[in-house]
Amino acid sequence: QRVNLLSITPGQTTSQPLFVEVPYSITMEGTYHSVARFLAALAISERIFHERGLAISSRSEARSNFTISAQFTLVAYLYREAGALGAPGAKK
Repeated sequence: QRVNLLSITPGQTTSQPLFVEVPYSITMEGTYHSVARFLAALAISERIFHERGLAISSRSEARSNFTISAQFTLVAYLYREAGALGAPGAKK
């Protein structure tokens, strides 16, 4: 089974001393188990992701086998290299 990604909207990046947060607003639909597998795959990824504000609701229309919709913000974290501007240890 699969999920249907309805929208992926990039948000404003936030710089922290050691990393950069890159948020994406995501709206998707699928079965309960397919959405759970999608989120679990993100959790075990080599990249660091975090889900914020997960909201799951049942779908009222039965045009497909997708039974729920989910909305959340997916935050990707990018490590700042020691030589990057503004990173700890960077030369001024």
